[in-house]
Amino acid sequence: MAVNLICVGLLRPRNPTGPDTDGDLNLSAAHLHLSADAVVSGLALVSLIAGRTWHLTWLDPLAAVAGALLVCHFAWRLLGRTGAALLDVMPSQEVMQDIRGRLENQGTEIIDLHVWRLGPGNLAAILVLRADRPESAKAYRRRLDGVSGLSHITIEVRKTTDS
Repeated sequence: MAVNLICVGLLRPRNPTGPDTDGDLNLSAAHLHLSADAVVSGLALVSLIAGRTWHLTWLDPLAAVAGALLVCHFAWRLLGRTGAALLDVMPSQEVMQDIRGRLENQGTEIIDLHVWRLGPGNLAAILVLRADRPESAKAYRRRLDGVSGLSHITIEVRKTTDS
């Protein structure tokens, strides 16, 4: 149990910054696994000591059920986070609004915008823009400098007369 507690401290996920609040899902999974193991071990020790000392035989099955519910809770939370990553759920509406605010002006319209998580703190975006007087993709890319977490950008630019 002591080794589990030490590992829980060592593998504790750092506070993620920016639009990516999930951080490293692998590290989170390892931390949750070790945390659940430590808590269940603690519950088992307490129930066994109480059962032996005060003859509370019902405490061991109760501890087992409580431990199982805790593990289910951890697993459910992790499934929700990993499922969102696998389904490319947009991690931050603020990033979408920031991109739109930087690009949609002076006759430029965003036709298509997809933003998804690449990994901890890294987002990718694919944009299709239409403009009366289009600038180069490089110019639009420069406007996106400083968007939190955006590390990979693909931009297609169309003139308003194009379909």
